Amino acid sequence: MTRTIVELDLVGYSQVARQLQEHLDSAAVRRLNRQVQEFVDTGLDRVRLKRKDVVVNTAGDNAVRLLADAELAHHFAVAVHRATEAHNATRTLPSAHRWFRIGIATGKVSKRHGRAAGLPFIDAVRLETLGDGGHVLIDDTTYRALPDDLRSLYAGPQRVTDSKGQVHLIWRLVAVVVLDEYDECLQKVDRGCLAWGVHSSIRGPQRRRDEGLFPRTFEAATMSPFHLHVAARRLWGMLRRTRWMPDLLVAANEGALLTGAHLLEHLPVPLCTAATSPYRGSLRDVGYLSTPLGADSRRVERVLVLDAKLKRGASLRAVRGKLAELFPEADVRSGIVLAYHDQARFSVLDDEPPWLVTFDGTKCYVVFYTDWDPREDPIKETVRP
Repeated sequence: MTRTIVELDLVGYSQVARQLQEHLDSAAVRRLNRQVQEFVDTGLDRVRLKRKDVVVNTAGDNAVRLLADAELAHHFAVAVHRATEAHNATRTLPSAHRWFRIGIATGKVSKRHGRAAGLPFIDAVRLETLGDGGHVLIDDTTYRALPDDLRSLYAGPQRVTDSKGQVHLIWRLVAVVVLDEYDECLQKVDRGCLAWGVHSSIRGPQRRRDEGLFPRTFEAATMSPFHLHVAARRLWGMLRRTRWMPDLLVAANEGALLTGAHLLEHLPVPLCTAATSPYRGSLRDVGYLSTPLGADSRRVERVLVLDAKLKRGASLRAVRGKLAELFPEADVRSGIVLAYHDQARFSVLDDEPPWLVTFDGTKCYVVFYTDWDPREDPIKETVRP
């Protein structure tokens, strides 16, 4: 029979368990194990499954699930990540945070005397070990079994090599972004290349802490609301890392407005919209800007302009010009969901983290990038008519 296998593993389990054992007792380790299984149960509840029907193995920090199809496995994996994200939001110490790596593989399995076996179990474990906290890695068979709307959430395909030298074709979903507090090791990163080149070369603690903040290639055909939700969380992480909190958010289009709405979960600031004119050659004008009530008397020192796609920068320049009239002393920066990569127009700042770049003189936080020609603009947005 064909089944989808889900393998999950708690990041840093051995270290946490050892600390609990040494500083407390074995009972604390058992409580940690129960906590892991509670996250699993939360995921199962979200997809309306019972543990006795799908869980075939548990061992401390991990569990293996045998599910009927790939779509169910996807929703379960995302639900587990959402449960850890909710847990972490209530914890201030990084040591109390919980993150999972999840691998999913689909194929033929057999069951005998209540025990299941097959290559998908091995493949799921290998995929899990190749992932990072907050990620879901799936094999090509699982990807092809997903409906189109879920396929669009995954980046890939990507060829990766495991510790045994075997090459796997994988697809990756960043379900949640792992964020810890600001670390001084940011200052030690090599700034010799553009932001989207740095993340592949850095190593050690800084990579583990900040890899989720570096711009990633966007390989989906469509920008969905899920991508905008991911972008908002990553932008929030970047703002925290640079200790730069805006007084005002300005959305340049529909996708930016939805991203801004997600950001409001973290930032209690006004969210405004800007209506730009069609292109006049390479230029645009701002026809309308919904400034907040009392804007004339409000002291606005920092403004974050959100844009779903940065192509030629016409909307960005138009909004920036309008804001210069309203708030001439304000520090205006941009949060970009997807940037069409033009290396000549981007540069890295010497005194800032390497994923904060400038575009035509404006500091920008970039979540995704693509090497497609911006004149073609092949990536569509489901939130725009």
